[in-house]
Amino acid sequence: MLNITGTLEEYIYNSIKDISKKGADSMLQEKIIFRDDRIRAEAKQEKNQELAEMMINDKEPVDKIERYTGLDATALKSIAQSIGKTLVI
Repeated sequence: MLNITGTLEEYIYNSIKDISKKGADSMLQEKIIFRDDRIRAEAKQEKNQELAEMMINDKEPVDKIERYTGLDATALKSIAQSIGKTLVI
C-alpha cells in the first residue's frame, strides 16, 4: 500500500512539474494533437482493412493486397478467415 501511495505521489508531483514547465495550454494542445493523430491512424487502418476485404473477395493475389493496403500476410489471412475466404498466393 505504501508503495502504491509513493508511486501515486511521484506521478502527481511530476505532472505538476510538467504543467509548470510547459504550461497547461501547451499540455492540453499536445493531448488534442495526439488524439487527432490516433483517430486518423485508426480511420486509415479501417479503410485498409475494408480495401483488403474487397480485394480478397475479388481473388487478388496476396502480394498485390499487401502493396495496396500495407497489411502483412498474417493480417490478411486473419481477414480472409473472418469473411470465409481463402487467400490467392
